[in-house]
Amino acid sequence: MRKLLLLLLALVAAGLAHLAQRSVDERRQRADVDTALLYLPSPSSFQLATLGFHEPVADLLWVRAVLTFGERHGRDPDPAWGEWLAGMLEAIAALDPTWRTPYQYGGTMLRSMDAIDASDRIFELGMASFPDDAFFPFAVGMNHYLHRNDPQAAAEWITIAAAKPGAPQWYKVAAAGLLARQDMIPVAIRFLEEQREATSDPAILQMIDGRLQRLHHDRWVQALEAAREQYRQRFGVDIAQPADLEELGHPLPPDPMGGRWVLAADGVVRSNIREAEEAESARKTERSLLMRR
Repeated sequence: MRKLLLLLLALVAAGLAHLAQRSVDERRQRADVDTALLYLPSPSSFQLATLGFHEPVADLLWVRAVLTFGERHGRDPDPAWGEWLAGMLEAIAALDPTWRTPYQYGGTMLRSMDAIDASDRIFELGMASFPDDAFFPFAVGMNHYLHRNDPQAAAEWITIAAAKPGAPQWYKVAAAGLLARQDMIPVAIRFLEEQREATSDPAILQMIDGRLQRLHHDRWVQALEAAREQYRQRFGVDIAQPADLEELGHPLPPDPMGGRWVLAADGVVRSNIREAEEAESARKTERSLLMRR
């Protein structure tokens, strides 16, 4: 009996040791990955270290950047890896400044992570290498419009883009619309749809689709608010729920975000999914402010 008990204890101890070792290995692996992301030589260091093999090394760095983006996008809120990605893209630009892809898609990846300053830097490097390319100043302009809520700066950049040789005609329409403070959601949708057609990378496509989903939602919010005004004029009262708008003779459109339309706490008709996201964002902001006190 004693031998059996000792054997059982030994088996339990071995099992616990195995689990502990696995836990340590997982932590060590995560630490190694995080340490690797925090360390990034300067672009000039890469140029010296590659001994003239600039383009092949740039290719390898780009592959690593894209793979890391795919692994971490939407899963890692730490802004540190965004700076790592920006540094990697700057190194690629230093090694192969005439390679357009990292500027276009790199800036787009950073935008999807809300690393807007870093996104601007990469697009501006693209402008330096491709001064006649209208995409890069337009992309910086859209960063100002979509993420900084600065239509004046957006209009200035998009006007620069519209003046480039071969710029799409609708760039001029976009610049005029911004200067006139018109609704720019259709322009933003068209810009992202063109980006979508130009890429096959799953992570970038997911980012673009998410942004398009939000823009289509916001466009319907505007349309529903206009319908709501018609409802008030016809019936003399405001709606009690979004379904009341169907009394105007048209069914409610499907929610682009896949949820249902609700009358939100601030009195706006929006998707219940978008409402939950905004509520969560408000809670995070409140917690952040409380922690600073």
